Amino acid sequence: MKKLLTLLFLAACVILNAAPLFENGKTSWKIYIPEKASPTELYAAEELSTYLRRISRCYFDIARGGAVPDSDAIVIGTPQSMPAVKLHEDQLGLGSGSEQKLAVYTLGGNLYLAGREPRGALYAVYTFLQDTMGVRWFWPSSEANGEFMIYRRQFELPELAVNRDPAIFYRGYHFLNGTNPHLETWLARNFGNIIRAGTQGGKAALPARMAKGIYIHGSGHNIVLNDKKAFQEHPEWFAEVMGKRTMDQICWNNSEVEDVMFEKFVKQLDKYPEYALFGFYPEDNQNYCRCAKCRKTDVSTNWFRFLRRLTDRLHAKYPHLRFTSIAYQGYLDYPKCDMDGYAFIEFAPYARCFVHDISHQCAPNKYALEVWSPWLRSGVPTGVYGYEFDILSPSMMIPVYHWLSDQARFFRKNNVQAVIPEIPGTYASKWGHARIDMRLAFYLYSRLMWDPDADVNALIRDFCNYVYPSAADEMYAYHTMMDRAWSSQKQDFSGYFSSPITASAEFITPERIARTFELFRAASEKIAKNPDPGERGREKKELDFEKKQFAGWVKFYWQNAENVLNVPQKKAVKADIGKDAAFHVRWSEKGVSLALNAPHADQAVAGLTAPDGSILEKRITLTDGRGSAELSAALKNSDCRRLRITLFKDGREVEKFGSDVPYVLYFNKIPAVEKKILVCVPDRKVPKGNMSKVRGALMDAAWQPAITVGEEKLNVANLADHDIVAVRMNGNDLPVSFFREKLMPYVKGGGIAVLSVSGKVAFEKIFGSPAFRLKWTGRQEYSWKLRYTQSMQPGDWLHKPDNLEKELKTYCTPYSGYEIPAGSKWRMLATMRKKDGSKAPYILEMPYGKGCFILTTGSIGLEDDGQWMVFGSAHQSTVKAFFNNMLMCRKGAKTLE
Repeated sequence: MKKLLTLLFLAACVILNAAPLFENGKTSWKIYIPEKASPTELYAAEELSTYLRRISRCYFDIARGGAVPDSDAIVIGTPQSMPAVKLHEDQLGLGSGSEQKLAVYTLGGNLYLAGREPRGALYAVYTFLQDTMGVRWFWPSSEANGEFMIYRRQFELPELAVNRDPAIFYRGYHFLNGTNPHLETWLARNFGNIIRAGTQGGKAALPARMAKGIYIHGSGHNIVLNDKKAFQEHPEWFAEVMGKRTMDQICWNNSEVEDVMFEKFVKQLDKYPEYALFGFYPEDNQNYCRCAKCRKTDVSTNWFRFLRRLTDRLHAKYPHLRFTSIAYQGYLDYPKCDMDGYAFIEFAPYARCFVHDISHQCAPNKYALEVWSPWLRSGVPTGVYGYEFDILSPSMMIPVYHWLSDQARFFRKNNVQAVIPEIPGTYASKWGHARIDMRLAFYLYSRLMWDPDADVNALIRDFCNYVYPSAADEMYAYHTMMDRAWSSQKQDFSGYFSSPITASAEFITPERIARTFELFRAASEKIAKNPDPGERGREKKELDFEKKQFAGWVKFYWQNAENVLNVPQKKAVKADIGKDAAFHVRWSEKGVSLALNAPHADQAVAGLTAPDGSILEKRITLTDGRGSAELSAALKNSDCRRLRITLFKDGREVEKFGSDVPYVLYFNKIPAVEKKILVCVPDRKVPKGNMSKVRGALMDAAWQPAITVGEEKLNVANLADHDIVAVRMNGNDLPVSFFREKLMPYVKGGGIAVLSVSGKVAFEKIFGSPAFRLKWTGRQEYSWKLRYTQSMQPGDWLHKPDNLEKELKTYCTPYSGYEIPAGSKWRMLATMRKKDGSKAPYILEMPYGKGCFILTTGSIGLEDDGQWMVFGSAHQSTVKAFFNNMLMCRKGAKTLE
């Protein structure tokens, strides 16, 4: 009875008075488009015909103009272009709504795929192909391997009545490496309509781009004048920074350079009338003009007043064109001027948290909303220039799935008009430059920009059903587990191009690694049973891709694993075993001990690590009445090569017992390390993520780093076991006893101590000698563009083994330095520019005994304040080069006491 009711229901859902859409490679249906179809309407018909043919193995002809029959017709168009659509405009629900509203309806015996304008008709085609015919385009690719569909022999068209309107008007991405046809096609198929590509590809590329419904939007950091001759002849056109003119920016209050900018854009807009939108950004730096006129108001107001004057002049000449801009860096704040008339002003929320929902009261979200809210309340059409796809460098799979859903709903609630996140340019060209490592997030965000209420878990389930159908359950469990793991982190995460080591601290755990491997094993077993070799190969390829993505996280997890501090250890008690025993194993409640007997030891060790087979098995169960057990054996050398011992301890918690004798030592499988460094952090104010970055960077440079936090661990550290001891000092926050009783003897004996210092410090009191005296310059706040290394002491320390000189010249200096008073034994290695134009050292050295002290005001990668400066947390390459060169060139410096 239940089966019969289901069949009756399905029969009722089939469109009346119409033949099957196709059956056994044949169809009576035809596609009808307007006689004067727009390029987008024609493209929609071609897309529909192509995919229906691929699904059914039969051709669907396209008829241009002419009368539409009463049945077996697929009608594509708008009320303005297609009489049949105009006739049924109210029934199709197209009498109101945005210009992108779509309609998918069966009326009479026909199928209508229509829109209020051609984009809506194109989106109606894609809605029908996806929702009714089961076609998916999950990621862009020149090889179409992100495309999935269900092949059918016969299909009865069901009753359809669907209207949809996008929540966000402009939806797309900013591909930093540029766009290509594969990306643009994928974007359109997932309801995207804007890219920041301008006229890339020239005029030849524009018709196809426009046919796909993509707005031609020109923008970029284009308010710039790279003209050295003009700079010489008209320096007043350019920004004045600290009393000097620079070509980094123009002066926004100079009418002559405003005329130059106007003529510059007139030439560009005359050449490309295809532009629908055009955006203006200042140059990407913060050296804004502070001349007498510009100083009268704030940077944001100066910029947006200039923009108003420029766009008013351009609008008079190009009334059809709409203009955009961005709130970013120094002009992030809402200005004190008229902001009406723009298509949208993008806000750059790089400071918000990429872990927590926007309503979470973490520090990054509070700051971002404080600056963002005036824009959202203003009524000015706003957009968002997002950074959620370049959070990490190198690029990684980041499961921000529900985070994206929360953000999309926030955008709809606040009437955001445009969402165009940045997509970095570090991906393989064979994927069409798409951020394939985040392919699932990339796809989900495209759907959420259209419909923020879309069920994220349902979309993930759908993805798994198509991409790895044999193992859909396991892969759904994996993706949703990773999604929950990301969003449940306690740490805040903001900014962009951060190290994955920072994120792995909470995101990846041993339990999560074990669970993922378990899911991957189960998925592999199921896929291996797929009888179709083609499908099995495709599923395996996609599973291997996911395994590779997760393996990247596991790598960073191990880089971030806590290193054991090198502390002197006592030797274990000598084992007493018989002469004929190759090995002796003893189990007890406190641990397991293994003794090897010469001359068999070498073979025994080799046998214990060999992966092949086992020739001995002894099962031992420890009970309350039996506290220990033993196993000994005399083996031939050849037998030892095949020995394997497996130890299990089931049903008991691992016992942590206090002892000064280690029962078991664990070693990572790593090559011998010749460079050891101890990084001492006196308190926990340093972000844990930055400590992870430092550890990972040093490991990449073949160091064995140990990081100790707090005085207690610092006092038990064995300094002598390290080539360099680096100490982060925030003023006088470490006891004098540490410096005099531990650090000074260490250096005197040949060690290298690097002092990373900020603030006023009484070095002569700490070290007990006037030879250590220094005078702090105070914090020097001025334009970073002028804050570069002024001079460097020549020597191998700049070049061996790394090119540290290049690093010091590339990045700006820290905020402060130290002056060397008379009688001090410190020597300058590199100087910075003070605010008054004089120089002060920010890297210094003092040879002491057989070793030496190095001092820098840089944070050696540990602090976020000044992260973009030399030795800042964003420039770990400089930190690596610094330690490498100090080790090679300062070991055994000349004695100076």
